[in-house]
Amino acid sequence: MSDSTPAQQTRTGEAKALSANEVSEFLNNPHMLLGKRFLHTPPPDEDQEYKGMWEVESYTARVPEGQVDQEFMVLLEDMHGAALPMGREEVEFMLTHSTYA
Repeated sequence: MSDSTPAQQTRTGEAKALSANEVSEFLNNPHMLLGKRFLHTPPPDEDQEYKGMWEVESYTARVPEGQVDQEFMVLLEDMHGAALPMGREEVEFMLTHSTYA
């Protein structure tokens, strides 16, 4: 995984969560995700097993039947570098519950 983005921190030195505007900007401009690393920490009440470092390796966009369909290949550190396909909604959830790494 690349490390081209410095961690953004709050004044107390904690990692900074992504704002709703940042999440929207990444989803509307997915090329901006490439080369950035995130730390995913879903809330305890969410049914998701994965926690940890991740990054988008690549993305594709198709327009079947007039609707844009995005697929992201996401590298999960816990999966030892294996890239998993994820849709826009899954990446949005990951971003919403992530901080910059």
